[in-house]
Amino acid sequence: MQELDVREHLITQAQPSIALSVRGVTKTFPARPAPVAALRGVDLTVVSGSFTAILGASGCGKTTLLRLIAGFDRPDSGEIRLSDRVLAAPGLHVSPERRNIGIVPQEGALFPHLSVAQNVGFGLGSWQLRSLSRRARRARAERIAELLELVGLPEYGERRPGELSGGQQQRVALARALAPNPRVVLLDEPFSALDAGLRAELREEVRELLQRVGTTAILVTHDQEEALSLADHVAIMRDGLVVQADSPQGIYIAPGDPHIAAFIGEVVLLPGRFVDNPDIPAPCAECALGCVAVRMAGGSGTTSEQCMVLLRPEQLEIADHGAAARVVSTSFFGHDGIVRLRLGEDGSGPPVLVRIQGNRLPSSGDLVAVRIAGNRSAGVAAPAFSVTR
Repeated sequence: MQELDVREHLITQAQPSIALSVRGVTKTFPARPAPVAALRGVDLTVVSGSFTAILGASGCGKTTLLRLIAGFDRPDSGEIRLSDRVLAAPGLHVSPERRNIGIVPQEGALFPHLSVAQNVGFGLGSWQLRSLSRRARRARAERIAELLELVGLPEYGERRPGELSGGQQQRVALARALAPNPRVVLLDEPFSALDAGLRAELREEVRELLQRVGTTAILVTHDQEEALSLADHVAIMRDGLVVQADSPQGIYIAPGDPHIAAFIGEVVLLPGRFVDNPDIPAPCAECALGCVAVRMAGGSGTTSEQCMVLLRPEQLEIADHGAAARVVSTSFFGHDGIVRLRLGEDGSGPPVLVRIQGNRLPSSGDLVAVRIAGNRSAGVAAPAFSVTR
């Protein structure tokens, strides 16, 4: 009996703790001619110490969800918990300043009339310094210096926000959000106003910094590359719902439906049907590029059932033999390139994308052979549906 108790204790210890949970949350805004249901029963779990990205197109409800988590708005129904503490539920609403949740807005939202150090100190509260004891003022100054050191701006305390670059302003905003040691930090598309080079550099710095301090972070973004490259966990939102939540690899490799597949990256969709093939592990689908073992995204997978086969451009290759296709156009990105093809010698078949090395791009109009690369086991099969192009 004692051995069993020890095993149960070890299993419990191995499970990650939950920093934030959202259950059945709804939010409707009054509008004409009809109310707008921004959230329609959202469920989300955020693990302590993780970096979670809420990803979706404009209007999907992700910003509304962030505002409800922060406490700026109240849900119509459902529950929001910070660990074991209920923040929002029917008849209960904890105000934003009492939630122990930090937020980094899109463009920093720094106070232009305050110095960098004062902006960071604003996150600590107790703005009336004269009311603080000498010891408290010293501790406050030490915390501000620690945070500026943490974000790489130790010598910038006396400067005003207008004297900083966009990236430096976002670092200050992050330091302010981290000042009171929040349980969770919300990042509301904080890199969207920066140029591409600085955006990539700063987001890597932010991820490393949050990992270093062990703070749970939730990023709201419409940028697929940003979500996949930064987050440990990605929640895809569509029409006011979380339609899939998984690791970045899981979302990309095994999307829940064709719409998620197309949203998260470039995709090749080919009509097919399930077949029995002793040489390829079941389930197997036959399409214009041959037989491919597939992961199921709905449907029964019974033989002869119609389906759509989803492939990524990097899963295909131009080779010496394969299905005939005509090159429609190409795009060069330096490190690689995309070849847009139409299957068939006359180019009348389904469209196909192939990602290859940038120095090997064919010319428009070329007749090439395309095939599935590798062991033909990387596709996803969804129930048959019509595609409008």
